Amino acid sequence: GETAADAKILLVLFLRREHRYEEALPISRTLIAAYPRNILMALEEGNLLRADGKTDEAAAIYRKIWQAGKEGQYPGSHYEIAAFSLADLLRDKKDYAGSAAAFEEAADVPRPDTDTKQRANLGAGEMYDLLKRRDLAVRKYQSVIAAGANTPLADTASKCLKRPYQGQQ
Repeated sequence: GETAADAKILLVLFLRREHRYEEALPISRTLIAAYPRNILMALEEGNLLRADGKTDEAAAIYRKIWQAGKEGQYPGSHYEIAAFSLADLLRDKKDYAGSAAAFEEAADVPRPDTDTKQRANLGAGEMYDLLKRRDLAVRKYQSVIAAGANTPLADTASKCLKRPYQGQQ
């Protein structure tokens, strides 16, 4: 029942915090099987793999969740988080083109979460700057500001409009 599931969720979170990923993964996978429409359960598998340094496996999970989301498996859930997680992972691997593409996908879903869309557009802009595609970067920064001018994300985008992003500042 619900209490058993809650206990398993807490156990997974505890094991992740303790860096015991090998123990957490099978428990996480039983939760995914029990709750196939719960995107947070699905994302946790990718997060555990990524935390364990298995980035290719994590990337495959995020792509699978993204595809399933597009096909309607997670009704009412913001499946763009999977594309955002993939973009973030690829950015860490210095795959800036792959990261930009995933950020674009995260920003382009129907009815996206506004904050995620802004963060995805900012991320895409930063990747385009690193790829020396200033024209595309500028367009992305402008869309971040257009989505909400008085936000920390818009402030960052404004700075990047003035001076191209060159990596973690």
